[in-house]
Amino acid sequence: MRTAVPLRGLPDGRATHRDLGGGTDGTVVRPHPGEADLRAAPGADGAQMYDGRKGSPSPLQQAIHLLPLAGEAAGLRLTQRLAERGMTRTHLTMLAALAEHGPHAKPDLAARCGLSLPDALPVVASLLAGRLVEAFPVHIDRRHEVVMVNAAGREALELLHAEAAAAQDDLLRPLTRGERAQLNALLRRVCAAADRTGAGAPRTEAVPQG
Repeated sequence: MRTAVPLRGLPDGRATHRDLGGGTDGTVVRPHPGEADLRAAPGADGAQMYDGRKGSPSPLQQAIHLLPLAGEAAGLRLTQRLAERGMTRTHLTMLAALAEHGPHAKPDLAARCGLSLPDALPVVASLLAGRLVEAFPVHIDRRHEVVMVNAAGREALELLHAEAAAAQDDLLRPLTRGERAQLNALLRRVCAAADRTGAGAPRTEAVPQG
């Protein structure tokens, strides 16, 4: 008999379940939002999944719908694993930025991580409290405080990267190693092309002259 497996460690403290069928007590286990639509769509068992050569049996199986669902599932898995270490994705992003690009003034670090300064300051403060980064004053026209990652922060970053890899393995479990490599390569091409074309920005139409 298949049972519902509890997933702990959600950011808001709620417990959810991975839908493996009905619960042992006869209750219905609700899947994660978005999974139900995908599972109910024709071909959700993989037998009739979208084939660009033949067209899709359902509009919901096109990449424009599947990619956000996959991203949501990936984000949830990563958030859960980081939360078990008392960290968030923002902590990971900030440590990675400091490790890759070196010391930053706090406003510059916030901008690099795509955050406003008020949102970034509590994260910096928590990293300082955890002794994963250090702040020191420098003189550049006027006094600034610069943040840099230390040895403990680099070690923590390695652990967080390992958690991200484990979350990815969990998400991509249905795929072979070759399929995972192919998926990664295709997604990088899509993201690179979107970055070049500025995808997501509003498109403007030419205004007829005269």
